[in-house]
Amino acid sequence: YTLPNKFGRVYRVGIRDNPLNSMSAQIHLLAIDKRKKLTFCSDTLKKNLRTYLNEYRVVSDAYDILDARIINFGVSFEVVAHPNSSKTKVAQTVIRNVRNILKTEFFQIDQPLPYSDIMNAILLSEGVISLVDLQVFNLTGTTAEGRVYSDTSFDVDANTFQQMIVPTEGAMFEMKYPADDIIATVR
Repeated sequence: YTLPNKFGRVYRVGIRDNPLNSMSAQIHLLAIDKRKKLTFCSDTLKKNLRTYLNEYRVVSDAYDILDARIINFGVSFEVVAHPNSSKTKVAQTVIRNVRNILKTEFFQIDQPLPYSDIMNAILLSEGVISLVDLQVFNLTGTTAEGRVYSDTSFDVDANTFQQMIVPTEGAMFEMKYPADDIIATVR
C-alpha cells in the first residue's frame, strides 16, 4: 500500500504462505476501476511493485505476485413485514441496509462473508418482523441485461462453514451491481 501513486495504485493486497515453497509468499493483488469496481492489476503495476519490494526484501525472501480472484455474488431474501408497514418501504429499507454492509470497501482478500451480518442488517430494518429465507449465490459471466461479472465460479454451499462463506484462497467477494444483485420478497 506504500507504493507511490505515480507507479500505480493497489486497492487490496492479500499475503499468504506459498504451499509449494515454505521460503516463499504469495501476494494477491486487486485494483479498482473508475466505476469503483474490482479489477486486476496491470502488468506494469505488478512490475513496479516487484521493483519497489525488491528494495526492502531480505536476500532469502521470495514472493510471487498474483492476481486475486473476484467472486461476484448476490443476495436473495424473504421477510415478513409488520402489518401496519408499507411493503414497498420495508423492501427499500432492507435493500439499502444490506447494500450498505456489503460495500466493496468493507472487504479484504481472503475475508469470509458471515451470514449473521446480512441477517442483522435485515432483521434490524424498520418494519421487519421476521426473516423467512436468505440465500447468497454466485454470479458469473454476462447477463441478458448486459451486466458483466467475473468468470470465477464459486459454490457457496460447499464453502460455508459455521454460517460463514469462506472464499477460495486469494479471492475477494464483490457485490458488483447492488441495484440488481439484491432480490427482496416482502410478505
